[in-house]
Amino acid sequence: MIKLVITDMDGTLLNDKKEVPAEIYELILKLKERGVTFAAASGRQYFNLLDSFAPIQNDIYYIAENGAYILNGSEELSVSELPHPLIEKLLSVAERIPEVYPILCGKGKAYVTSREPRVIEQVEPYYKKYEIIDNLHTVDSVIFKIAVLDFIHAEKNAYPHFKDFEDQLQISVSAHEWMDIMVKGVNKGEAVKKLQKILGVSKAETMIFGDFLNDYEMMQECEYSYAMANAHPKLKAVCNYECPSNNDNGVVDTIKKVFNL
Repeated sequence: MIKLVITDMDGTLLNDKKEVPAEIYELILKLKERGVTFAAASGRQYFNLLDSFAPIQNDIYYIAENGAYILNGSEELSVSELPHPLIEKLLSVAERIPEVYPILCGKGKAYVTSREPRVIEQVEPYYKKYEIIDNLHTVDSVIFKIAVLDFIHAEKNAYPHFKDFEDQLQISVSAHEWMDIMVKGVNKGEAVKKLQKILGVSKAETMIFGDFLNDYEMMQECEYSYAMANAHPKLKAVCNYECPSNNDNGVVDTIKKVFNL
């Protein structure tokens, strides 16, 4: 019996226009009536996720910032912070890569230095609260992760520059143009394990939907792992099931079918 349903956001629950399916709110409440918990797991900022689930924001769990921040509604359950000396080193590397813009993702807001319209256009869908500042090296707040915006190709352009840090850090390519850098062991999969422990739910009782490489670890923490039709081939390889694409309402339709709703 499935007791926990988790979905990624971009490329999974949301269509390519970044729209939330209208049916999802009622569906989540129906699941709750059956004793099934719903969680959103995303690289997005917590405040952004709150907006996405505004009608039912206190009825679900949140795995934000790719697993660095876990909450039950507004109640903090887990916080993972990047050490500032390491942030300094990472920024120095990122600032030397062509077409790459680092963003510090903090507990209260995100920080970015570029005012270029193309950068802000990429930042705003994922970070509801952000501040444009002159120098990221001066930030002295709790930082969950560094999001690396790469206008060439995150997996091919930015990622190779950070491979030497993989013994110290968790590096996740979350989209064609995005890569996230976090404390070692922080990822959606570890966050799912923490949530399962809190809820007393097993892998066999968990259903998860995803589409990209930052979902890779969490898809292995459940029996009902669904890769979207539009998912990265490497993700499909570790999933037990495939469902229709994000543009074909795959998450909602699959939940309705499995739960007979």
